[in-house]
Amino acid sequence: FRSFDSQMRQLQRLALLFFFALAINSLAAKRDSSSPLNIHLISHTHDDIGWLKTVDEYFWGFRTDIQNAGVQYILDSVIRALNRNPERKFIYVEVGFFYRWWKNADDIMKNMTYKVVQNGQLEFINGGWCMHDEANPYYEDMIGNMAAGHEFLKDTFGVVPTIGWQIDPFGHSNTNPAFYSQMGFNGLWFGRIDFQDFTRRFNSANLEMVWNPTTSQGDENQIFTGVLYPSLYVWPNDDDYGNFGWDANWWPPADPVIDNENIEGYNVDQISKNFVAYFENMANYYKTNNVMKTLGMDFEYQAAHIDFKNVDKVINYVKSNPSLFPNVTIQYSTPSIYLQAVHEAASNVVFENKTDDFFPYADGENAFWTGYFTSRVAIKGSVRETGRYLQSVKRLVAYKYWDNSSEYLTQNETTVTDALRQLEQTMGVLQHHDAVAGTEKQRVADDYQTLLFRDKTRVHDEVLNPILKEAAQSQIGFNGDFQLCSLNISASLCNATVSLANNTAVVVGVFNPLETQSRLIRIKVTTPNVSVADASGNNITADVICANVTDATDCDLYFNANLTGYNVSFFHLAPSQVSLAVAAQQTIPNGTLFQRYQVSQNQFITVFGGLSTFEWEDSGNVSSFSLQLNYYPGYCASNDQNSGAYIFRPAQGHVDKSIPYLTPTSSQIFQGKVVTIISTQYSTSIVNMKFTNSVTRDIELETFIDSIDISDNIGKEIVLLVQTNIANNFTFYTDSNGMEMQQRILNYRPTWNFTTVQPSSGNYYPVNSAIYVEDPNTGERVTVVTDRSQGGTSLQPGQIELMVHRRLVCDDGRGVGEALLETDRVTGKGLAQWFTHNLIFTKPGTESQQRTVQFNNDQPPVVALGVVTSKTMRTLKPVARDLFNLDDTFTLPQNVKVLIKTTNSSSFVIWFHNLNENISLQVDDSFFETAFGGYSFYALSELSLSANQLKSDVLANKLAWNNQTVSPLTLNRDYEDGVVSLRPLEIRTIQVDVQW
Repeated sequence: FRSFDSQMRQLQRLALLFFFALAINSLAAKRDSSSPLNIHLISHTHDDIGWLKTVDEYFWGFRTDIQNAGVQYILDSVIRALNRNPERKFIYVEVGFFYRWWKNADDIMKNMTYKVVQNGQLEFINGGWCMHDEANPYYEDMIGNMAAGHEFLKDTFGVVPTIGWQIDPFGHSNTNPAFYSQMGFNGLWFGRIDFQDFTRRFNSANLEMVWNPTTSQGDENQIFTGVLYPSLYVWPNDDDYGNFGWDANWWPPADPVIDNENIEGYNVDQISKNFVAYFENMANYYKTNNVMKTLGMDFEYQAAHIDFKNVDKVINYVKSNPSLFPNVTIQYSTPSIYLQAVHEAASNVVFENKTDDFFPYADGENAFWTGYFTSRVAIKGSVRETGRYLQSVKRLVAYKYWDNSSEYLTQNETTVTDALRQLEQTMGVLQHHDAVAGTEKQRVADDYQTLLFRDKTRVHDEVLNPILKEAAQSQIGFNGDFQLCSLNISASLCNATVSLANNTAVVVGVFNPLETQSRLIRIKVTTPNVSVADASGNNITADVICANVTDATDCDLYFNANLTGYNVSFFHLAPSQVSLAVAAQQTIPNGTLFQRYQVSQNQFITVFGGLSTFEWEDSGNVSSFSLQLNYYPGYCASNDQNSGAYIFRPAQGHVDKSIPYLTPTSSQIFQGKVVTIISTQYSTSIVNMKFTNSVTRDIELETFIDSIDISDNIGKEIVLLVQTNIANNFTFYTDSNGMEMQQRILNYRPTWNFTTVQPSSGNYYPVNSAIYVEDPNTGERVTVVTDRSQGGTSLQPGQIELMVHRRLVCDDGRGVGEALLETDRVTGKGLAQWFTHNLIFTKPGTESQQRTVQFNNDQPPVVALGVVTSKTMRTLKPVARDLFNLDDTFTLPQNVKVLIKTTNSSSFVIWFHNLNENISLQVDDSFFETAFGGYSFYALSELSLSANQLKSDVLANKLAWNNQTVSPLTLNRDYEDGVVSLRPLEIRTIQVDVQW
């Protein structure tokens, strides 16, 4: 609950909306009391997997001084309460917490739980490892979060969730309902939409709708969607009807229900009348005779008998007095029961159709929740990087199983599976709407980073390193361990390559998750005196660039590696008398007229006077652009809406335009044999433009933002501006969780008449992967691809604006209770960070370059380093054999990705994703024949997106709305012939079962 005080203010505002809507005789007609009213009561708790407290603290109940919350007590109490009365029902969402509780439960508690699950009293809703955020997670990680939870529920209880329950995230993407539909969900509920949108929907009885997000799959992804009444997930609580919050944690506490007439204070009659009256009023804003309301809030039901005992009395009184409550039914219910009732009652009802998303969310005219699109940049970067690493290691494991070439895997299957599952589950935790969202307390953010590091290290130690070591022994005779080195650190912290300065060689192991390719490899080194060779001893051309003006030993080694497909290749770094250093050819001072450089074949860059304006020539096509670092001063005032972890609110005088943060002082040009870099220096920042002979022909931008100075007590929200000449007509496009691009029009919402006093923050949208502007007449497009989730917009013609970092001095009053100071846990200073963006200029017909860049960024080679010692290897041996026998026939169409989960050595789930925007493709049988031809038998079946049921069951159980029909014949059974057809951006989930 985002701060009790702020939400109570919101409830008061909504109460006024109720009064206003009734006073003007809104479009919703008063319910006819002669028609039946079915009241569905949803007992629930909302349990954040980290926010004000860490995951452990929330589960065990530590730190009650911060928040009275202990999930283990909630589940203990609820299970016992359900067993006392078979009429009671409860829903639970956060499988990450339930899994932990289940592992600690005794047999008696487990048997009680089996009972209430089987008889429908306990229903698992959503079923992901957490209730994920929708603005910041990448689509791969969203699928992983849901699949992890669904796997546990299916294996433990045989349960397949059918309802989405996103009641707390702060805005809703188009990808999420599409995914939920593909997971077999028929309904989705959430609690937060823009206050202007809510007013319109409330007044017109459109709080429920059919959401049909625009995808290449058409109506297949439609899902019934509801906004909780009154836009929150709390107990019934209204000035006109009373307070019905009977939980021990609810404030202010509701009066206990007394149903003994002989006791002073008897009140069940009046409370029940008020309770039913609340729902009779609520029914005015819905299109069927069914209404649903939550009973619960954050971390409630720790003493579940209190909640249920009071509600029991009201239900019993209403049921026992039909003359007082004619045509009223009341029951404990679940969203799935409610959905079925609505569906049965809606044969002649038309619900509004929704195709766009619910971003951005605002709960007041100065309160756009768009700051969290960027908040806690390190968490966002770590989550994206770890997700890519996890997918690559899972591919490596699958390939080795398919080739049957790893003795280590054969002997350690359980160890490998457990390590990967642990990291999958932790990645699930990090998708939470207060984790990757960046809206947690600093100490909780630090704990999240610790969990990621711990489980990534375990995967390295128990999966990647043993496999690489096994391959290195076979191929080159190296018997040492491998380690990983982040590119977001100083070279002096990379222990393996530091040894080069001490006359010690290094082995580089590179796993290529794609087919045979040449790929630029970058490694942090502290010395340019190094040579590079392949595993056969052939020298490789390389550059060392030391562009860090404050640390001459912080250098980067670049070389192009020819990588065998789906394989591990090895390279050798050795100390050398010859330096590979690329000296800065020229320092360009601010004020120089211009300088033109050839940076690769048929590509030239011209740097103009202020060092921020450039002209890019690519094969004769010329594009002008400028780069600028600006900032918004954050609004901060007592008793007002401040800018904070959630909300982006610029200071007065800056609501519509940022101001310069830093100006460049000089630029250096490094022209090597492999790479060319123009490094522009600012007082506390660096922007590097990197050019290679990449097939995508993009410009890679590396931006360093040092600690943001807030000594003037002014928060600062740093933006990167890319100014072009594109005439985009106030229109721009942002991706949805890495999937479909969404059209955005400045100061416009597709479903209501949008007005705003915050023209910057009110036009910000989440950018998970890309943002572009396009000239509708010429088709020319400029795209920026991000390395993590960021907030973005286009406020000026031809301009792309991305918020890359923010540090603030005030709290925004949404519950986290501290300013977003973003401190480094080691230095205690403001967090410094490197960011990477790809800048792409395209003409009509070349738009796929964006998706190709995304495809390559998602699947980078995994680079690991091993120190050569007398114990590990004295000299390189020639290549003995390939790690795999998968040859070039194991190929996929362009920009088709595979995500792989190895259930065991005989069962694999493969997600095939066509990452192309406009092209349908087909994976033919050669893929399966090559991958599984070594088995005596393999069989294919198509599953739901979360891999917990057959796709045929998903389609057979899909509900139709608004007189539409959904036919099970839409199932494409092409996989039975070894073929997987993929529409643009479509993902299909194929299970492969094999026999030796």
